Amino acid sequence: MVPQIARRHFLALPLGLLLVPRPSVAATSTRKDFTFRVDVGVLFDLLTFTVAGALVEEVDVQAGRYRVAFSGEGSGITNRTEATGIIRAGRFMPVETKSTGTVRGRENRVDVRYDYERGRVEYHSVGHTLLLGRRRQVDDVPLCANDSETRTSPGITVEGGARCLSHGNPEEAEWSPAAGPCRHGGA
Repeated sequence: MVPQIARRHFLALPLGLLLVPRPSVAATSTRKDFTFRVDVGVLFDLLTFTVAGALVEEVDVQAGRYRVAFSGEGSGITNRTEATGIIRAGRFMPVETKSTGTVRGRENRVDVRYDYERGRVEYHSVGHTLLLGRRRQVDDVPLCANDSETRTSPGITVEGGARCLSHGNPEEAEWSPAAGPCRHGGA
């Protein structure tokens, strides 16, 4: 039996590359190329899609930036995602993520921009429901906490939740689910 993968896990695949061991400071820049193939089943495999493509990871430690991009195609589905970011104190922090694709002829896109200086996240998304094709659009700038009282790992934290949007090590976070709700400045 072919291993099953949830849609959310499939969409989060490029983020897993950020967990790959980081190159030493002596390395100036690296580029890695990968190929992939993913079989996706939706609605208990009522609808299935196969996507095959390529993934590129570029890391320039001395310049303090990285880029991860992947694109793939299959019967009735296409996807292209590109994420760029900065490297601060060994932490990979996204600056911009753009994802576009089509599923059964319906175009979907997600654009996310992170501004660490102002503690701001800008989120734009247009998608369509799978069966009825209803259009869903989100344009939002969530309130963010970026102060010394926020009990999470450093980076941008979305107000009203404990979702840290910097890709650091979870072990470095001061907040844990057992500690109760995350307290944000001004809330």
